[in-house]
Amino acid sequence: MIKNNIIILAVTFFLQCCASVPRETVDLSIELGNQISYIEDSHIALLNKYFTEKRNQIDLFIMNEWTPLFAKNFFSSPEIENAWDEVISSNDMNERLDFIVTIGPVLQRKINSKRHELIKPLEDLEKTIERKIRQAYNRAYAVNNSLTSFLVSASELTENRDRYINMLGISDSEITNAINSADSAVDELLSITKSVDEKVKAAEVYKNQIEKIINQL
Repeated sequence: MIKNNIIILAVTFFLQCCASVPRETVDLSIELGNQISYIEDSHIALLNKYFTEKRNQIDLFIMNEWTPLFAKNFFSSPEIENAWDEVISSNDMNERLDFIVTIGPVLQRKINSKRHELIKPLEDLEKTIERKIRQAYNRAYAVNNSLTSFLVSASELTENRDRYINMLGISDSEITNAINSADSAVDELLSITKSVDEKVKAAEVYKNQIEKIINQL
């Protein structure tokens, strides 16, 4: 990614210089550290924006797909259906109000519980990926700080060239694969438009997929 290219190009250039290092090179190394910080902030902001969009998609799924089917299934139960029929046939507005006041919070708790059940795996994955990203940037900071110190001292630069290049082992493949897998899991959940049972199974598959992604990081 961009941060890796910047670091690798800069380090390769610096480590190929002779032991006599001009002041401009030291200043450039310090500026590189500042740029790493800026890119890290942008990277995390993009990650957070991505997962916010995924949470919005889950909310739409709950509102448009899961809730109508859950409500239909809930009101189809004999106990609720009989109670509803009695309320409808009654002309007592207080009875109707009491029924709505009683049932409303029950339905809302079920909806909130389902949302938490589907959103939490995404939030756990987001935290895991963010931790991985920050660890990678912390390694980049460490390399840059060490490089700057070596440039300032201008000693044993050539001797340490290979060791510092090897210290740059920053790979984004795990993070990229995790985000792609999360994308597929959410898309698969949202694409299900069949029966209640199939939607329940799809939600379970989705949770298992997200948990698997977290465990692989």
